[in-house]
Amino acid sequence: VRVPWDKLSDIVRGVLLPLQGDGAALRVELRVEAESAEGLKPTTLEQKVMETLRQIGAEVLEEHKG
Repeated sequence: VRVPWDKLSDIVRGVLLPLQGDGAALRVELRVEAESAEGLKPTTLEQKVMETLRQIGAEVLEEHKG
């Protein structure tokens, strides 16, 4: 599915939690595409995005830069 970014919490609440409640083992893959006319700051990508992914134990399947 393609979900508006501001509706992710609705997906968790209305899709993932009910499935988990039924005992399902869940695996979620998330693809993020980000564009900015000014360009994305390397510090944002490394110090915020990638650091958060490391902290939560996410497995980065693929990474493309610019």
